[in-house]
Amino acid sequence: MKIYKYPIQLDKEQIVELPYDAKILSIQAHRNMLYLWALVDEHETYLVENIIHLYRTGYDEIPSDITLQFLGTSQIDCGELILHAFLLKKKEYIHT
Repeated sequence: MKIYKYPIQLDKEQIVELPYDAKILSIQAHRNMLYLWALVDEHETYLVENIIHLYRTGYDEIPSDITLQFLGTSQIDCGELILHAFLLKKKEYIHT
């Protein structure tokens, strides 16, 4: 197992492919970019699509009819943009 970082776009919703059984550790800003850190088995070939949602403080409505897992809060541009990251759900598939 190793810790890897994955770039996150500043889009409201996106898919991040991670190896099966990867454990998301955090989402944080690093050098003014957003990254997800995860503990992964680098030899795992079965990938899972993780749907990540980003919400801005005070601007975005968070739906009450979906289940979200909080991943972290990050500040971009010296705190001008504050984003709260959530995991929506996982869609599994086999990557060949």
